[in-house]
Amino acid sequence: MSRRTDSLQTIDAGLTNLDATGLPTLQTATSAATAKAQRRHLRKVEARRFARLEQHSDALALLDPLPQPGDSLHGCTSGTFTGWSLAAATIDLLAEPVEQMTIATLGFNRPNLEDLIEATDAGKVRHVLLVVSDYFRSSDRSIFADCRKQLEDRGHRVAVCRSHAKLMLLRTATRSIVIETSANLRSSMNWEQFTISDDAALLDFHVEWLSNLIDSEKWPKPPARPETEKNDRTGCPRMRDRHAP
Repeated sequence: MSRRTDSLQTIDAGLTNLDATGLPTLQTATSAATAKAQRRHLRKVEARRFARLEQHSDALALLDPLPQPGDSLHGCTSGTFTGWSLAAATIDLLAEPVEQMTIATLGFNRPNLEDLIEATDAGKVRHVLLVVSDYFRSSDRSIFADCRKQLEDRGHRVAVCRSHAKLMLLRTATRSIVIETSANLRSSMNWEQFTISDDAALLDFHVEWLSNLIDSEKWPKPPARPETEKNDRTGCPRMRDRHAP
């Protein structure tokens, strides 16, 4: 037996198998087809536009006019452009107040917050739901506290979830604007993509799954992350079940 084979067998003998029997299953009370339908939305696109945003000042010019119902605008942004710029420009381009704005983001910053508060105080946005990640609450406690206080003091809502989604949903009396983007709202040093649509069914889809996520009783909790420990024989990291004795 070669030294390599003997070494591999020694490593394998020291590993502990993961017990997956206790992990939650997805939508056990429904069929696979029903579970799939609850987490996806299929739409027929009537028209598309394309834009490339490289500077913040480009937003108003290149997003105007906003897509009409059934249309989508697809674009990309450079590292000098933040995801929030899309929302700020959209609010300015809408000819009527935003009755409900739902924002899902990994994180937020004070310039984002100042813009949003300015829009709410001016009556451009009447109701806000800000959904941020648990990571943001833990890593940027001061900014999170400011966001929560300033928004909740004005009667708006802030929710914390295990979410990495970046969405901005703006419902007016006549429009249903959906902004889907890969960009973080507060900053991005990379090229990112976005899609802007006017689609009531798509907006309702995102509102529904976000609402279900906030209401944790309706969704299975993510499985516990396995811990990393050193293999006693090799000194290399290995994974083990957190709940194993």
